[in-house]
Amino acid sequence: MTMKIAIFGCGPAALISAQACFAMGHNPQIYSIQRKSVMPGAQYLHQPIPGITDDEPDGELAIIKIGTKEGYAQRVYGSPDAPVSWDSYEEGGYPAWQLSKTYDKLWARWRDAIVDIEVDYAYMHRIADACDIVFSGIPLNKACSGVHEFHGRRIWVADRAWPGCPDNCIVYNGEDDVTKRPEATWYRTSKIFGHESTEWAVPVMSSWSGIKPLSHNCDCLPENAVPVGRFGRWDKQTLVHHAYQETMDALLAVQ
Repeated sequence: MTMKIAIFGCGPAALISAQACFAMGHNPQIYSIQRKSVMPGAQYLHQPIPGITDDEPDGELAIIKIGTKEGYAQRVYGSPDAPVSWDSYEEGGYPAWQLSKTYDKLWARWRDAIVDIEVDYAYMHRIADACDIVFSGIPLNKACSGVHEFHGRRIWVADRAWPGCPDNCIVYNGEDDVTKRPEATWYRTSKIFGHESTEWAVPVMSSWSGIKPLSHNCDCLPENAVPVGRFGRWDKQTLVHHAYQETMDALLAVQ
């Protein structure tokens, strides 16, 4: 059964959701400002996206940890007891697919399906009322009616790796001897497919600011809406490739 499906947003997670819909035999309509997201090169996918990426990875990334989980949590959140992703990845090699290259292919595939419009709370509900199911990749705080709370951690990112970071490697820094110099307080650095990146929890020179989503109490999404992506779900544990399986699962549940 072909369903009427809407996708909100046109970032990587939203377009991966559109690709999953297509794989299930549906042709979704995408609603978003038709503007490609800025995609830093030092990002990657943990799994391939059927119909878009090759099955074989673009390369292998090594994970290195220095220090302790508690030291890492202190650097990122200012508390050694804060929950962090330190235990999510064992040290060693992992297959990886270039996110920027994947997004380029998704954009070329889905750009003409994007209705160029800014999506807000009222517009989302109006479109959702006419659909069987919708998937939202726009930041959840942008889909909110404005009465809920969103918590996040400000981070600073520079397009350079910390000296000594090996190629195709991600280093988690949990050293306990954090000095007061901002440049020495980085918590993650990487060189991925020729692109470099370092993250801090404090402002440093030549860095740009972003948000790490943490928690919210928003229930504004339409009943038939499925959030996808880290900002669509407002959950720092969500990875981009999760959008594909989440979309497949949601479609199977309503068919």
